[in-house]
Amino acid sequence: MFLDRALITLAKPLGILYVLVQYKSRLLAKLREVAVLAYYVASKGNRKIIVYTKNHPRMNIVARHAPDHLVFTRLTQQYHGNRLLTHLLKNVDAIYQDGPHPVTVRTSLPRVLEFEHRHFEQELVDDPDIRKIFVMSHYAKPDLVDPEKKIEVLYPSFPVVRKNRLREKKKNSVMIFLSGSDATRKGADILFSAFERVEATLSGDYQLSLVMASNYKKHTDFYPVSEACLARTRDAYLRSQSRSNVIFTPVYPPRLISYFYRKADIYVIPTRYDTPGMSILEAMAAGLPVITTGITSIPEFVAHGENGFLIDTGDYDLRSDEYFEHAVETTTTHLIALIQDMDLRMRMGRESTKRMETLFSLDYKIDRLDSVFSLMANREQGAC
Repeated sequence: MFLDRALITLAKPLGILYVLVQYKSRLLAKLREVAVLAYYVASKGNRKIIVYTKNHPRMNIVARHAPDHLVFTRLTQQYHGNRLLTHLLKNVDAIYQDGPHPVTVRTSLPRVLEFEHRHFEQELVDDPDIRKIFVMSHYAKPDLVDPEKKIEVLYPSFPVVRKNRLREKKKNSVMIFLSGSDATRKGADILFSAFERVEATLSGDYQLSLVMASNYKKHTDFYPVSEACLARTRDAYLRSQSRSNVIFTPVYPPRLISYFYRKADIYVIPTRYDTPGMSILEAMAAGLPVITTGITSIPEFVAHGENGFLIDTGDYDLRSDEYFEHAVETTTTHLIALIQDMDLRMRMGRESTKRMETLFSLDYKIDRLDSVFSLMANREQGAC
């Protein structure tokens, strides 16, 4: 744990630079995006250029694993009135748009939309420039009039970690991991309290550690949490700072997050709201058993008792004190089961890998996108 903490500390300057370049410095981001697009336009040849609109792992992974005849490049910034970009877009074949984040330059290029949620309107289905609307789960598929079958479920995916030399195979040494930008919404307060109860129950029998790669100060407007939830998360953060076996801090750059996925033994994210929860899929791709909440689309990814456990939310308000106590108790029970039974967590981890290779295959997603964009580039009309 000391080495992990030192690694995070040493990487912090690099992480700050990463955040500045990728998210904070709009000028640098614009220069980078336009320069990359200009390079691809100049060297296009017979390849198809697809612009995507959100700097997110699920889209970046598609870009990195695309076949040679497709080039994916980002345009995520505000570009109103940019003449150079307008000219460059004339050489682009299609837009791969994260639903709420369109390209900000006026263009009539055909578009493929991708939504995490079901909250979009009929006018998108009726728009002739929108050739396909992918939703990331059956939960997210809305009940709209769709005669051309534009709306299709296409699960997000991540490459499977084939060999894992970082994960310790010591029976009594167990690392628990959580990753997510909004600590309170992701349930960091629930996990920290459950971890303390697990320690009290299994006192001295196991070498336990907890890494929560999250920011307790960040909150999302679309899911406001209660003051009690926020206070518990702040308290968990403050108490974690004096614990030698607990790390609770934002972790950058992404490669460092990947390190903890590969090293952890159990992934826990008792989230109060997620659709669908990309970190769950990243954990499954790393071969981890998952403890999470049985809400929204999450049961499509985590099968209770097979590749993890789901917290039953019943009729609770997930921001209430009553739900907090229920979730802590349930998480504690599932953690103890996985910690005490190494064979169980290894079996569930293998099932996570199997589900990623079959139900949520990255190869299938790439092939499906390739098919759709190839048809669009050949000026096929209607839904692909």
